[in-house]
Amino acid sequence: MSPTAYSVLVIGEVSGNELAYAISSAGEISPHDVDVYDDNGDQASRNWEAPAYCGYSRILGDAQLALFVEFSNTIKNHPSDEVFSRIVARSIGGQVVYPSASADPEEAWLVEPDGTRAQVRVVETEEQDGRVRYGILR
Repeated sequence: MSPTAYSVLVIGEVSGNELAYAISSAGEISPHDVDVYDDNGDQASRNWEAPAYCGYSRILGDAQLALFVEFSNTIKNHPSDEVFSRIVARSIGGQVVYPSASADPEEAWLVEPDGTRAQVRVVETEEQDGRVRYGILR
């Protein structure tokens, strides 16, 4: 099995430990096997041998975090984007937004902690300082 990547937005504040637990639940691995790191932080303490990693960036707008997660081919469970997002939302007790299969890059799904989902649009606007703000429209 080849590596699998997930790109999601998280609405709400979540700790690194909470992310590790949520991602490990999705991959059916130990939280110690997930390297969670700030994309803009110090990379020296990373666990480069971890079978799963989660880079996060703090973002502006309706979501607080952008996550990029990758499961290596050594992990047996590689859920779909929908299942991954449902597991993470339930685990963190917050909302997760993942891309739809549509050709429109703004179309996405928002998953609630109880597993319900709704179609949304993710609209990116650039601030005067060059940073991107993410709006989630229902």
